[in-house]
Amino acid sequence: MSFNEKHLKKVRREVESMGVRVVFKNNRGVIIILPPGVDKGFGLKEALKLLDVQGFVAAIGDSKIDQELLEVADLRVVVADADQEVKRIANYITKKKEGEGVMEAIELLLSF
Repeated sequence: MSFNEKHLKKVRREVESMGVRVVFKNNRGVIIILPPGVDKGFGLKEALKLLDVQGFVAAIGDSKIDQELLEVADLRVVVADADQEVKRIANYITKKKEGEGVMEAIELLLSF
């Protein structure tokens, strides 16, 4: 579930009143609610297991919520306008921003 951060206090109160354990993550002003221990890195690991995929894994991200995903990948690509936290762990930073940066990364990967 995700929502605008201006609703965080109200949503947090509601969730706490239900006694549900969750983690709130801020993704550039959008709050995401996840079960404890679940993140994009966990999702990638589970997908790789489920699909029985082995070998070189590349991931592309732009924000702190992508950090765990990038840490699982062999090649960690971030776009030019990515948050500093993920730029620090990147193997490659695109020259272009946002979707154009994603296209740059995909074109680079396909050239190998």
